[in-house]
Amino acid sequence: MSANRRQYTAEFKAKVVLQMLMGEKTSAEICRSHKLHSSVLNRWRKEFLDHATTIFEADSGHEADQQRIAELERLVGQLTMKLEIAKKASQSFNQLAQRGHNAIFADALEYDFGLLDRMYKEHEPGQVPVKMEELAEHIRSADGFVVVTGEYNHSVQPGLSNLMDHFLEEYYFRPAGIVSYSVGGFGGVRAAVHLRVMLGEMGMPTISSMFAISKITEAIDADGKAQDESLIKRLGSFLDELEWYEEALKRQRDEKGRPF
Repeated sequence: MSANRRQYTAEFKAKVVLQMLMGEKTSAEICRSHKLHSSVLNRWRKEFLDHATTIFEADSGHEADQQRIAELERLVGQLTMKLEIAKKASQSFNQLAQRGHNAIFADALEYDFGLLDRMYKEHEPGQVPVKMEELAEHIRSADGFVVVTGEYNHSVQPGLSNLMDHFLEEYYFRPAGIVSYSVGGFGGVRAAVHLRVMLGEMGMPTISSMFAISKITEAIDADGKAQDESLIKRLGSFLDELEWYEEALKRQRDEKGRPF
């Protein structure tokens, strides 16, 4: 008759191997205590060490999965923000298109150049990032600007300010109209006032009218449509003034060039 072989769980094997590796007991003591042959204990020790790296590989895989999930969540968040910004700007773009303008939407999320450390003009010829060169050309070819800002700590959104600061001479002597918004009743006017000073310093005369949209979540629906007819009328007057300045300054640039 043959004797039945003793069965040991993975947990038990790991426990005794760790006791040996940590010096809690000698291999001889472990063998006597558990009635094990030294060759069996040595085999378990080898198997344990051979497979130890898989623990960290599993962690690495888990970490990679978590990083991927975080990246996807970030992208979803960006796409959601882009959609919300597009909805807020849609009324302006619709009316600009109806007036025959070729309006280009420059989103700070799309043109993400990182924190400013070199302006467009400070890059060596041929070394300008493709997206930055693309935006510079859009700015140079524009007759005017509609700058849309939310309100962040009573001022302009940092992403917008950082993006615009990459350029300077490209804006010169082209007018700008300011559209501001907020979920509260002030319509982002505190940010708009700061933005007016900033745009003036960057060479863009701002028109006298500011188009502020208060309670943005109620004023514009999920499809970007104004819920109040007065909003559309105010936007019409705002764009009338902007066009007046665009035509006047373009005529001066064409006839006399820029002062500097």
